[in-house]
Order: sequence, then structure tokens, then C-alpha cells
Amino acid sequence: VAERAVLGGGVEITSTNERRVTASIVEVDQKADTVLLNGDVVLMQGRNVMKGRRLFIDRKAGKTRLDSPAQASLPAGRISTRFYQNEQKGEIAKAQAKAKAEPASPIGPFATSFKTDPTAPIDVDADSLDVAEQSKTAIYRGKVSARQGEFVLETSELSVLYSGQTGLATPADGGEVAQNAQLRKIEARKKVVVTSKEGQSATGDWADFDVKSNKVILGGKVVVSQGRNVVE
Repeated sequence: VAERAVLGGGVEITSTNERRVTASIVEVDQKADTVLLNGDVVLMQGRNVMKGRRLFIDRKAGKTRLDSPAQASLPAGRISTRFYQNEQKGEIAKAQAKAKAEPASPIGPFATSFKTDPTAPIDVDADSLDVAEQSKTAIYRGKVSARQGEFVLETSELSVLYSGQTGLATPADGGEVAQNAQLRKIEARKKVVVTSKEGQSATGDWADFDVKSNKVILGGKVVVSQGRNVVE
């Protein structure tokens, strides 16, 4: 009558395009068109992986929230995501060739630069993640850390623009296999700290990371340092 179902004992949900999610308990509300997954939630889409303790999916609104609230004797935890870019072999080869062909340019007195590895996966840890399928935007909140190879960006809030589908709140259009989510641009609008290899660090008021072109712009009050060398 209520059109609600609760599944326990370890649940696995599969969909098209290598999409799979596992959780301890799943609550399905047919009337509200929502799904709530609790306990060791792991969502996989191809090689992309998202982990947390709770995943709420509002299919009607096209919105999803992943977090790790305190449960039973466990304190509040963190969520993590891993996205692989350049899934096609041809694109991977091009990215690898481009990375080798473009040597890192030094910044002022620095011997090396903040070079990233475009072939490495992008790992993001945070307190929570909100995804809006219609605008293809994902917002990480709470002591966010984004890493690609030895390049690390830290801030309190991170907005990600992506293409394709996350496979969370929206099914593949027309039953066709949709492209896995690919990150296009990462934006930080609060205090940003960037670190790289050999003791390099940079701080700024905001940062834009164009994933496709592999370029980062740091703005506001910018301070770049390596050992005792400093550029402001």
C-alpha cells in the first residue's frame, strides 16, 4: 500500500554500462521515486568508484547525496571518489605522448613546476558530495582533497563539471548505453592550497582546473613557495 520496500543482508543493484552499487540496507520509495542506501556503500561505473556510508538518490529531482554520517558506535566519516579520464586506449596514448612532449616549465626561481599527470586517476576525499544530473555538477564539501598523481589541491568546497552520466539519478536515455562520467573542470572558490613534488606549495583565494587541457589557474592573493624561495 505504501509502495515502500526495505532490502537487507547485503544488496547489489546493477544497471547498464558496467554500473553496480552495493550496500548493507536499501530502502526504495516508489511513490517519492527515491532510493536510500546505507552501510558501506560502494558505487562502480566502469573503473570509476564512489564510496561512503549513505547514498540518497532522488530520481524525480535528478539529485544525489553521498555522505558518511555517524552510525551506531561509528563517528562521522569521509567519502571518497576515483575518476579515470581518457578511458579509450587511443586517448590514453595521446595523453601519455603529450605529457612526455611538454616538459615542465620552471616558475621564477623554482627548478620544477606543478606538473600533473593527465593519465593518472583523480581522487577526491570530502565530508559529502551532492550531484545534480541536470546541470551535470558535483559539489564536494568539508575539508576537500583532490589528487592527481603528485599534484594535490585542498579546499573547503569544490565544484566539478562533468560530461556523460554518473548513473545515479538518471537512467541511460532511450535504453542506450550512456558514456561514463568524465570530469571536465574543477573549481574551488574558497581558500585553496596546492602542493606538488619536491616541497612545492601554492596558496590562493580560488582555483580553476581544466582537466581536458591539464591546466590550473590559481587566483586572488597567490603565494608560491619552495623551501625559502617565495613568489607573491
